[in-house]
Amino acid sequence: MALPSVPDWQQGYAGDNVGGLLAAMLQPLGKFGKFLTVLLSLSLAANIAPTFYSMSLNMQIFLPFLVVVPRYVFSIVATAM
Repeated sequence: MALPSVPDWQQGYAGDNVGGLLAAMLQPLGKFGKFLTVLLSLSLAANIAPTFYSMSLNMQIFLPFLVVVPRYVFSIVATAM
């Protein structure tokens, strides 16, 4: 709701860039804000990893011929996509 009233936040969110918005919101904190931005980006990957792993298990269940492919390969492919 506050996005339209803060020009720096509007600029950070340009093009629907949520990461830019978070960085713009944390910018007043200086280097600590940058540190928090990095932590937020790393936490995103940590939250998505289990989903990719379970997706790879489901791929092997639905397509049994893929059992010979290690599960981590599916996770890498899903991350690349």
